[in-house]
Amino acid sequence: MVISTCDHSSYKKNGSTKSGDTRYRCTLCGKSWTAFTQAFSGMRVGMDMAVRIVSMLCEGVSVRGTSRLTGVDKNTVIGLACLVGQRCEEYMARTLVRLPADDVQCDEIWQFIYCKRYTAKKEKYVGGVGDSYCYTAIERNTKLLMAWHMGRRDERDTLRFCEKLDRATTGRFQLSTDGWKSYEYGVLCHLRNKVDFGMLVKTYSDQTREERRMYSPGP
Repeated sequence: MVISTCDHSSYKKNGSTKSGDTRYRCTLCGKSWTAFTQAFSGMRVGMDMAVRIVSMLCEGVSVRGTSRLTGVDKNTVIGLACLVGQRCEEYMARTLVRLPADDVQCDEIWQFIYCKRYTAKKEKYVGGVGDSYCYTAIERNTKLLMAWHMGRRDERDTLRFCEKLDRATTGRFQLSTDGWKSYEYGVLCHLRNKVDFGMLVKTYSDQTREERRMYSPGP
């Protein structure tokens, strides 16, 4: 497969790169390119290697582990992950629109970048460090991820997540969330005319202090 960078169909081989990929040159305008390169915004990885890297990341292999096993620089691995993620986000926003649903369950996946919120506040770190949450909306019967949103666990990001879910669905359906209070306002603003809304609140009793810590993010 050869992907041209111009509108002309007349081209010829023009040597190869250090990694062995064939280069091509347009005989009319003089532009040159490498096969597959344009598929990854100029990154020097072929389709087979890109599939291998993404598959390893999806299976939970770390960036450094993927770099060691494939022989690809870790910055290239990170760049490919960001590129594929952006294109997946664009694809979902374009195709997952006004889909019928029966029972949607929402939750948040907690993680932190560099350090937890308490440490970031204590050490006065700035930027995108600290706690972050990935909001997810999964249709219980089909297991389809209908909408997601990455951000903080606050009212603003909850509203944006509910807006995405509204755009992705049509008809009336059951919506279940945890006890996060901002969901009530988000549903009222964007979903109140199309959902039967309910909150599922888990109660843990007779827990030790260590057990309570394991089921919650840092202070």
